[in-house]
Amino acid sequence: MKSKSTPYGERSRSTLKTCPPPSSVSQSICQIRVLIADDQEIVRVGLRTMCKNEPDLLIVAETGSLTDTVPEAQRVQPDIVLLQYRFSEGPGSEFCRTLIEINPKARVIILSLDNTRAAFSGAMEAGADGYLLLGANRQELLRAIRAVAAGASYVDMAVLPHLFAALRRGQDALPFRRPEFPHMSPQQQQILPLLSEGKTNKEIARQLSLSDKTVKNYLANIFKKLGVTTRARAAALFVLNQQGTSSAIKQPSALSMNGNS
Repeated sequence: MKSKSTPYGERSRSTLKTCPPPSSVSQSICQIRVLIADDQEIVRVGLRTMCKNEPDLLIVAETGSLTDTVPEAQRVQPDIVLLQYRFSEGPGSEFCRTLIEINPKARVIILSLDNTRAAFSGAMEAGADGYLLLGANRQELLRAIRAVAAGASYVDMAVLPHLFAALRRGQDALPFRRPEFPHMSPQQQQILPLLSEGKTNKEIARQLSLSDKTVKNYLANIFKKLGVTTRARAAALFVLNQQGTSSAIKQPSALSMNGNS
């Protein structure tokens, strides 16, 4: 893989491939519907090939421009959008907001060549649920798709050194303003570290002997206190707060959030 609003125009069929919704197909498993959005054909082919023969994944559309992506996302209603970080038309990370607005159930994984703090932070601020470098192997791509589809956040481990380097220099690892970390209840204090370790709601519930619904409610309250809307940003703020209260910068599996948010 090579790789990181515009007026809607006619779809370019040369850069858009679709398959019909699975309504007419008898399926024994629940498939994750994936839309690939990248303006480089070689990248789209590579991503499609990596997902091929995975029974739980279904590529429902491919688009080669931002202009095509919105109407196609509305049409096929994907669970996951693999979105290029930077199109010739503009930044894909900013376009992420538009995709989420028109399809709130869709979760976005940004694909990028840029492993810098600014690129990652911009994607998280735009509402992305995952950030994967276009050098990742097939196993990592599949892991990221499945993790994010399960309600988790996924951040490529290669991004972490840049975030922690920024912290060592006394810089914020995130470009948006970091609020004073609010008081958390004892139960919320137990959930946050597990969230930042990349655990799903089910895993958190199992570890803390809670119901999935209870964990979901706790997370909703945590998001409200932190003033965030995504698990990825909540985990990032927690990690930053931990760094601020510790003399040593630890590099937990936290911000990797591999498999969960």
